[in-house]
This record gives sequence, C-alpha cells and structure tokens, in this order.
Amino acid sequence: MRFKRLLIWVILISLVLVSAGCKKEEQKNITIPKEDLVQKVDYKPEYGGQLILPLTSLDTLNPLVSENRTYYHFSKLIFEGLFELDKDLNAIGILVDSHTVEEDGTVKIQLKDGVYWHDGMELTTADVAFTIETIKYAGKDNVHNKLWQDALGAFQPYNMNRIIRVDVIDDRNMDIIFDRNYGQCLELLTFPIIPKHRFAQGIEGRRSYEMALSKEEYNPIGTGPYKFKDHEKNREVKL
Repeated sequence: MRFKRLLIWVILISLVLVSAGCKKEEQKNITIPKEDLVQKVDYKPEYGGQLILPLTSLDTLNPLVSENRTYYHFSKLIFEGLFELDKDLNAIGILVDSHTVEEDGTVKIQLKDGVYWHDGMELTTADVAFTIETIKYAGKDNVHNKLWQDALGAFQPYNMNRIIRVDVIDDRNMDIIFDRNYGQCLELLTFPIIPKHRFAQGIEGRRSYEMALSKEEYNPIGTGPYKFKDHEKNREVKL
C-alpha cells in the first residue's frame, strides 16, 4: 500500500512538472504584435489659453533703450530683428529672405515678402534704415550702440556714420555698408526693427529719432508672433 501511494504521488508530481514545462514553452512561443507594444496617441494642438511669464519691474517697453535682461527676451515675442542667434550662436535670417556678405564689408539683404506690422502696414527697408539711424543717433550710452562700439571699435559717436551706412535700393532690397569686412557683422544686425511710420511723419530727423527713443508711454508695435495689448505698470504686460 505504501508503495502504491508513493507511486501515485510520483506520477502526480511528474504530471504537474510536465504541465508547467508545457506552459512555459507555450509562453516562449507567444509573439506580441509591435503595434500592441506601443500605444499610439494622436495629439492635436489646442488653441487659446493663457501663458504667464515672470518679468522684473520694467521702466519702459521700448526695446531700443531698455536694458532689462528679462524684457530683452520677452520683447522678442513682439519685435523681430534681421537676424537672430540660434542655439549654436550662428546668425540665422528672421526678417531676411536672402543675404550675401561682400569682401568689402557690404551686407546685401533682401527682406521677406509679405511681412506686416501689427497695425497692418507692410515692413520695408525704410523701417530697417530708420532703426539703424535711430540707434546711431542714440549715442554711445545706448545698449545697441554700445554693442556696435565694442565690436567695431567706434569710440566716438561721429565714427558711426563712417563705420556703418545704409543704402536703400527698393522696398525689399538694401545694402548695409561697413567700412571693412567684420567677421561678426551679422551678429550686429540682431537688434529689433521698429516701424518708421510710427515716428517719422514726412521728414525723418532729430525729432523722429527722439520719439523713437522715448521711454514714456511707449506703444510696442512689431512684426513678431504676439501683438501688444495692454500694460499695467509694475503689474503685467498683456499680449
């Protein structure tokens, strides 16, 4: 009897082991389709909503005179330059469709077609020329003028008229002429472009430059992806 019982237990244990082995073998042979391994999610953009960015206290919304570092980056949502530096610090065209740098230091530029200011007027080379002349008029204490002086070695304001000049060919084509070929000339053309028609009514001159360099009650009008809506001093800027 003991022998029979022992034999029965041996047979049962063997059957259990064989059954487990078969299950493992079956599991090894199971193939899972790739499409079941990765769950595909079709993301679609949602429009609207609100994005809040922290800023320090601003003394002006004028991008040509503000020395506030946070506003420098924030203002790029409103204003654009001819060029911008990418993550590798290479100058890439923003408002520029094409350009060439000549051996004599001339940067030949063609603006993009169909770029409009937030008030509906079209961007032209006259706006670029006006912006450059405004920065030159601002003098050596202006943040962008300082950058030019450091890079070009112009230590007197009157030198700027010799070192950098503008030749407008038509509404889209222009030459920015440096007195010689500077390796970093495109980096110097990353300043924000402002609309001439907002400051120069008729004759361009000292009064229009001073208006363009005003700090008080400045109404930002750019060509960037966001349009200025409202500013409550020391509280918020709405775009």
